[in-house]
Amino acid sequence: MVAFEALARWTHPLRGVIPPEQFIPVAEDIGMIGAITDRVLSGACAAASGWPDRLTVSVNLPVRQLREGEALLGRVETILRDSRV
Repeated sequence: MVAFEALARWTHPLRGVIPPEQFIPVAEDIGMIGAITDRVLSGACAAASGWPDRLTVSVNLPVRQLREGEALLGRVETILRDSRV
């Protein structure tokens, strides 16, 4: 193994697993996608911080967030610094 991918999943207490293609658009529409992305990225980096240097992790970012430019870059830099990745 050389790499891992962080995947966001939502398990609803009554409806079971809700796939990303259903909850991501809703999260974007109600303005929660930034919080979800930050949480997934933080969790992935926290996990990766204890791994050997040869291992990597990938986190997919929603297209809408990529349009944030510097704001997104600042949040990613903060998460990377805080997790010491």
